[in-house]
Amino acid sequence: RQQKQATDANTLSAKAMGDAWRVTGTVLAALGLKATIGELARMADAAVNIESRLRLVTGSSEELARVQGQLFRVAQDARVNFQSLVGTYTQMSRATKELGIDQTTLLGITKTISQAVTISGGSAASAEAALVQLSQGFASGTLRGEELNSVLEQTPRLAQAIAQGMGKTTGELRALGAAGALTAEQVLYALQKSGAAVEAEFTKMT
Repeated sequence: RQQKQATDANTLSAKAMGDAWRVTGTVLAALGLKATIGELARMADAAVNIESRLRLVTGSSEELARVQGQLFRVAQDARVNFQSLVGTYTQMSRATKELGIDQTTLLGITKTISQAVTISGGSAASAEAALVQLSQGFASGTLRGEELNSVLEQTPRLAQAIAQGMGKTTGELRALGAAGALTAEQVLYALQKSGAAVEAEFTKMT
């Protein structure tokens, strides 16, 4: 039985990898682009990694497909790194599991984060770094130290959205972080409150 389970797991893994390769190849062909075998392998690995991470925070294949599709559209619309955005979403989902925040609300907060990152206007590398640090903050339950500094310095509009949603200044936000008093729950609800203002500003961008 154990051997059969291992075989089934390997079959599913191979299928996921094959699907990722086919999707990647189709997209590149549609765009008239070519890629090396190494680049294709990295993209396929990334696709499998994204699906695996989302599978841990979704309850069914249908839910997985829906969340993955919505996150992809958010990333495309806001021009942020899809894999990093998935990381932020999955960490938020885990951090809020006991708070009863529904998936639609989480996706809305993720959209606000991505739009605020784009409004901040930094480089792709700095935006990705900020998303990674924000994800780590959600994972630990508090946003502090290097994680908070990264958000403040590399994505100032995101920091402003958090501060405004809490009725604080960015200086007060920094002080809360230094004291270890800026919780993931506070950050989430602050971003939810700031969502409309961030989106209104984002829509004015070319």
